[in-house]
Amino acid sequence: MKAIYVTTILMVCFFSTTAQSKKSDVLNTTQMGFFKLNTTIQEMEKACGQKLTISKNKDKYEDTIIVKIDNVPYELLFHQMADYDEKKIAEKWMLFSVSSDAIKFKTKSNLGIGSTKSEILKTYDKFSLNIYNDYLFKEKGNAKDKIQYISLTDNDFGSNIIFKTENRIVTSIKVSMYEGE
Repeated sequence: MKAIYVTTILMVCFFSTTAQSKKSDVLNTTQMGFFKLNTTIQEMEKACGQKLTISKNKDKYEDTIIVKIDNVPYELLFHQMADYDEKKIAEKWMLFSVSSDAIKFKTKSNLGIGSTKSEILKTYDKFSLNIYNDYLFKEKGNAKDKIQYISLTDNDFGSNIIFKTENRIVTSIKVSMYEGE
């Protein structure tokens, strides 16, 4: 009887840990890890178990927070929400984008840091992709030695996932609300 009880406790602990780690590995057009787009800062704090501090500059409508959770770096961009009269709603900050260069994040198609540009193009060949050169990068004379961004848009949610490539290899990923072109 004692063995059944111990086995049950171990199984519950294992499955709850597995579910927790799966949630922290999520990568799609609306979420990266614990961070889901268009949710409040309070909801983000609850999801990641860490206090996120926004600067109290009353003239600012956006703020970037750099956090590290379980040794994974994230850059979070929050926008302050406004009502129809363009008046800011106090303490109503929504997650606008999240980015990271952690290798743990993979899409359902198994693309992530270290994937190649050609793998992205092959995997998403039936989708609308936009490819942009980094306008600040000075080319070295070799067409493949450059920084590019490959953006896959989710028109249903109004968001996108952006793969940053350097020399055709993904070096960071950003999930963001889509503002149009």
